[in-house]
Amino acid sequence: MTSKTTNAKTTAKKATAQTPVEQVSQHIDQLKENTSATLNEVKQLTSSARDRFEGQAEAASETIQKNVAGLQEEVNARVSYAKEHLNTTRQNITDLFNTLKAEITDTFNELLNDAQGTIGEVKEVLTKAKDDALVKLDDSKKTTLDAWQKFKG
Repeated sequence: MTSKTTNAKTTAKKATAQTPVEQVSQHIDQLKENTSATLNEVKQLTSSARDRFEGQAEAASETIQKNVAGLQEEVNARVSYAKEHLNTTRQNITDLFNTLKAEITDTFNELLNDAQGTIGEVKEVLTKAKDDALVKLDDSKKTTLDAWQKFKG
């Protein structure tokens, strides 16, 4: 910006020794130079800002990509853990049901064996009771017949 001020002062000094047309022409030339310098300055600032923003955008993009990759890894790890936990739980449930089934089968078989043993014992007791009853019935029959014979006779 100081070059513009210096150029303007130089133009003003030259203008005093020149005709008005030359002064206007020189002033126009000076304005062109100033505009060109300003335009170049704007181009440089724009280019610098664009370069800076492109660098920031690239850095932000890399950071985002790293973050996404990290999140993807975390998600994959959690999914793997969940699958392992699910498989372990499934296996534990299967093992539990198999153990329960075996225990129920063993208990049922024990109860069945006990019941069969008890049925055998009950059969024996009933058979003995029947035999005893038949013996008593025979004794009673004999006693009754003997008594009848004595009564009749």
